[in-house]
Amino acid sequence: SDQPKSASESLRGAINRAKNVMALFPECDYGVGLEGGIECIQMDNNNEHMSDANLYLQSGWIAVVNQNNEIGIGTSARAQLSDKLVNIIETEKKELGSVIDDLMGEKDLKKKSGYFGLITNGTLPRSDAYHHGVLFAFSKFVSPPQFWS
Repeated sequence: SDQPKSASESLRGAINRAKNVMALFPECDYGVGLEGGIECIQMDNNNEHMSDANLYLQSGWIAVVNQNNEIGIGTSARAQLSDKLVNIIETEKKELGSVIDDLMGEKDLKKKSGYFGLITNGTLPRSDAYHHGVLFAFSKFVSPPQFWS
């Protein structure tokens, strides 16, 4: 879909993007794919600090594919989405990027500071929030092999 609405859908998108990079550039050592998405955590309703039954988070999934078709996975930071944003995404069938563009009266904010940058008043732009996820996705290829075999 245009707006991935689960961790598995976002991860699948990141893996597909990374594999597409390898197909387009077969001489590359690695292909990297990023996919932002929403995930819902169903709360148990016994939590006195959370009023809603569901908690929606926005995050990015990162996949790295090597020449042997091995896949490393990482994620960005995660941030809560307001009920207002979730309702617009669900009822109007829009992706988060379009919703924040409409609310802010700008264009392509997801390619600039993104949702992370907007909700942190510019303190943590999208690129910084994804940075650690990229490093974690590469960790499979640079960490001690005892962790993986």
